[in-house]
Amino acid sequence: MTAGLVLLILAVWLVAAVVAAIIGWRPQVPARPFPLAVPARKPVRADVPHALYDYLRPNGTTRYVGISNEPPARHRRHGVDPKDQWWYRQTTRTMHIVAWYPNRDAAQAAERARVRMLAHAGHDLANDHHNPARRVRRVA
Repeated sequence: MTAGLVLLILAVWLVAAVVAAIIGWRPQVPARPFPLAVPARKPVRADVPHALYDYLRPNGTTRYVGISNEPPARHRRHGVDPKDQWWYRQTTRTMHIVAWYPNRDAAQAAERARVRMLAHAGHDLANDHHNPARRVRRVA
């Protein structure tokens, strides 16, 4: 390239940058990187069977307890949801179904009991809900 062509390209780029600054244009940036896109959640149906499941550490201790009416879809969401990544990486990345319950209320009661039982047994659960070991104390 000749020096004149390089100067022309730089001048055009500079004019474009000044015009963009004057009109307040900013490049569009996606809110979240595409590989970590979390699949959309469907409304939870309380009247269908729900599974109680665990995720285990490599040493066999339970790391997380949950419930879902669609375990395969929930397993996929755990794998890509940034809120779950901190504990999911510490597991074998396999969902273990403990039991099935006829509806969401029965599954939630079983989840609450299992989290409390495992927490009292000394398991370091990632669950914030129903877990007396991770309960946040609120100051009035």
